[in-house]
Amino acid sequence: MESSYVAERRRHPRFGLEFDVQMQNLDLEGAAEQPLNLKGVARDVSESGMCVWVSRACPVNANLLLTFECPQMGWNKITSRVGLVVWAENLKTEGQYLLGIHFDHDEQEEAARAA
Repeated sequence: MESSYVAERRRHPRFGLEFDVQMQNLDLEGAAEQPLNLKGVARDVSESGMCVWVSRACPVNANLLLTFECPQMGWNKITSRVGLVVWAENLKTEGQYLLGIHFDHDEQEEAARAA
């Protein structure tokens, strides 16, 4: 359960949806050490970001291109978003990692104007 402080900070409501996400690391620096492509499962989704389960670590502050489809959020076609990893947690008991990803708002505003 999240603290009331975290819930109050959030701009958009979160939904407990799960769907596949393809991620590509957009950062050229450190590309040799980090995988360029990751597959994950999204959960805890909102208009401004998502939490993603992945099988490999990804550094905080990495810029990712996320590709997914989620009709429940109104993303009826394959959708791409640029996101920033704002936190990462190693789930040692599950051999997985959780990534907190915040979508790039400049890109979203530009897409909304173009629509």
